[in-house]
Amino acid sequence: NQRTVLIDVSRIEFAMADHADFGFFEHVKQGLKPIVHPDCFKHTKPSEKDIPESETFDYVIVGAGAAGSIVAGKLAEANPNASVLLLEAGDVPPENPVFKIPKFWLLQQEDPNCHWGFKTTCQEGLFGRHVPMLRSRCLGGGNSLMWMRGTKEGFNEWVSKYSCEGWGWEDILPYFKELEKEIGVVTGDSSSVSSEWSEALLAAAKANSMHFTNFGDETGLHRGVAYSQFTLKDGKTVNMFDVFVKRKNLPNVTVRCNSFVTHVLMAYSGSTNVAYGAHYRPSNNPCGPFYAVRARKEVILTAGVIATPLILMRSGIGSHKTLRECGIEPLIDLPGVGCNLTDDVTVILTYATEKELPTEIETLGVSSVVMSPPNSSITIGAHTNTLPGVWNIPESWKPGFQLVAMCHGLKSRGFVKMDTNNMEGPPIIEMNYLKDKKDVKRAVDALLQLRDIGRSESLKFLMPKEVRPTEKISSKEGLEAYVRGTAFGAMYPAGTCRMGGIEGSLDKSLLPPVVNPTTLKVYGCERLRVMDSSVLPSNPHGFPGATVLAVALKGACMLVKEHKGV
Repeated sequence: NQRTVLIDVSRIEFAMADHADFGFFEHVKQGLKPIVHPDCFKHTKPSEKDIPESETFDYVIVGAGAAGSIVAGKLAEANPNASVLLLEAGDVPPENPVFKIPKFWLLQQEDPNCHWGFKTTCQEGLFGRHVPMLRSRCLGGGNSLMWMRGTKEGFNEWVSKYSCEGWGWEDILPYFKELEKEIGVVTGDSSSVSSEWSEALLAAAKANSMHFTNFGDETGLHRGVAYSQFTLKDGKTVNMFDVFVKRKNLPNVTVRCNSFVTHVLMAYSGSTNVAYGAHYRPSNNPCGPFYAVRARKEVILTAGVIATPLILMRSGIGSHKTLRECGIEPLIDLPGVGCNLTDDVTVILTYATEKELPTEIETLGVSSVVMSPPNSSITIGAHTNTLPGVWNIPESWKPGFQLVAMCHGLKSRGFVKMDTNNMEGPPIIEMNYLKDKKDVKRAVDALLQLRDIGRSESLKFLMPKEVRPTEKISSKEGLEAYVRGTAFGAMYPAGTCRMGGIEGSLDKSLLPPVVNPTTLKVYGCERLRVMDSSVLPSNPHGFPGATVLAVALKGACMLVKEHKGV
């Protein structure tokens, strides 16, 4: 019952087939030609000579989300003679116009066809609750609406605290600027998104000792209140594959979706391990068939904070003890693989209002201002109670709004590891949310700051009433219980393949780094690099989606410079 559909998308052709043997999309370089697949690899470690030339590329990139799209586009554009293969476990995003509407950006994150459906273990610090860990699996990644560079303090800490030379504020700033020029970033003071609601929030922030500033300037200070920045084009959300690959019509980029990479192909050469390709299968068929591709120059992992360390582990890179427990032959002993997992924690206050919110906010569903109070490590925003997605607001609380605080720089760290009963299935994700008492205090303090903003004179025209947790809950014990019962992850995890110098980190609680910050190469292995959120040693404050893209762009530029003329 094989069924093949050919789709012409702005001169880039894709071929799709439902049959298991054709469980991926492939970018056809010249017209709509039949797809010819190599013989299936029954063994998991074919040698380089076993892989046909037709399945050999200069660069093999694992993960075609936002980071992978940027790396692929940059490499292909810089050298038109270089062949680039993008392997993506998911499919193209559904052709649903709703996903392009800013207010509905969370719906794509929740679509089972667009994300992995991961969840954490029972979190002791959150009263035993499981927390969703939404990780995208579609071409270009999930639609992220907010854009925020992070702070000068946060990036300079990467250098001073984590020995990441070359990653300070002045080093990373040019890549933010290049991305903003390429993507197009809309600020919250534009006529399309500004509203009376935004002005009221600005006044509330100023009344709480936050001066007006610009989070998009070159100082990187990010303290005060500012207009938000959004990745919007013509009023719609932006897909990074469209921006960096599709629109540029790059004939030297091949894309294969529904391709689950089991492991990186490794060989021992001289005194070091060398990556020479990737082994994969259709995502919807754990039994295969299996395929192998060869990389002449580099294998680049951009599969994200959960998938990238799992691929390394299945390749024999990680803690030798853990790998042996899983029955995997250890190749490189890097105990930090899968560890040092960090995420921000989000706390929310919910208000019902007697009056309707200004209609302009319904365009985005979120406020066009963002706050960062002085002497704190939180970022504050707001959205309507009608924002579709994870919030599940009762109808009786509408109209209304929620004040949201993301708590940064938390002490608690977790890990991700394979399930020994199914090493290619859903992993074990232990976040350890609010395990450290200092993290709980920071979350409670953030809640109190939200309450001060909600009581501001400038918001009284809406006649707001706190409905969760309600004003009755004011004791330390009550607020702590509310935080533990309702807080959740900010869905910006990082650190599972953190970069850092071999001299170590000032934070002695962390396991050793996995990636060399000067090259983004995996320690102990040539021709294998990581360029995604897993290398971030910490969140440099704010919404780190922009930071991940800057890391990918900087990493791609490193490769372009290193391989220039090769």
